Amino acid sequence: MSHYFINDPELKSAVRTIAYDYRGQKLKLYTDRGVFARDRVDFGTHLLLQAFTPPKETGLRVLDVGCGYGIIGLAIARAYPDFTVELSDVNRRAVELARRSAAEMKLGNVKIYEGDLYENAGGPYDIIITNPPVRAGNAVVEAIFTRGYELLAPGGMLWAVMKKEQGAKRMMEKVKTLFGQLETVLIKKGYYIFYLIKPLTF
Repeated sequence: MSHYFINDPELKSAVRTIAYDYRGQKLKLYTDRGVFARDRVDFGTHLLLQAFTPPKETGLRVLDVGCGYGIIGLAIARAYPDFTVELSDVNRRAVELARRSAAEMKLGNVKIYEGDLYENAGGPYDIIITNPPVRAGNAVVEAIFTRGYELLAPGGMLWAVMKKEQGAKRMMEKVKTLFGQLETVLIKKGYYIFYLIKPLTF
């Protein structure tokens, strides 16, 4: 059985496109077998994007970690053209799909690369955003938060969506002790949308 968080070169391709409207911008996204939510933008990702509220500063640097075929990062890049947005995923097929979508939409403010979580990420980032791959296990999900903390600029935000039944509350309590500040933005149909803030240094 193939999983969206691994590379499976034996999995036959069946590329298709889906559409998504985000803050007045229309997105055309390429999807395929072997990537997460290939038939439609999943509900948790949709809630995260709708709730996402970046700081008012311009020129922010954003990382979509575990980007899949790119819906979160590409939507943000489209809606906020002055942001620099990076997208990273361990799934090579997903990365290629995200690149294809970005090229077709002529998004010049994105960088998309293959990597295991933050393997090829540089930082510091003003925002890290994720719908974490919970099926990859708690250790992977926790690493997104703990390693993300290290790559955030002081005052930077880490936005995420998790389901209650997949351990959202337990993980939120655990990573809150690292960041010190956690804000729950929305709870809907078992999904928690929240962000963490890295403390400022003086």
